[in-house]
Amino acid sequence: MDKLDYIPWRRTSIFKTDKEETKLYVASIKGEGIFRISGVGAFLWARIDGNATIRELGEKITENFTGASIDQINRDVCLLLDQMAEKDLIVYNWDPLA
Repeated sequence: MDKLDYIPWRRTSIFKTDKEETKLYVASIKGEGIFRISGVGAFLWARIDGNATIRELGEKITENFTGASIDQINRDVCLLLDQMAEKDLIVYNWDPLA
């Protein structure tokens, strides 16, 4: 399976935005702390719904941000999601029945 077809899922529902809604604070489910996500990362987090693939998330970013190719955006999205997965903020292709 192509990684762009992976579906990220949030592993926590504990998050908060600042007053200007430019920064997002996400709590680790393992109690490892609170992580600050801003800019495109916060935009991405808001769209991780357990239905959209990485490819679809990249397309949403290109619709709202300019200056990079879809290939570059997809690479950056994969990198950012991998970092979130390392911190247990998301998981890929979660199946509650598996």
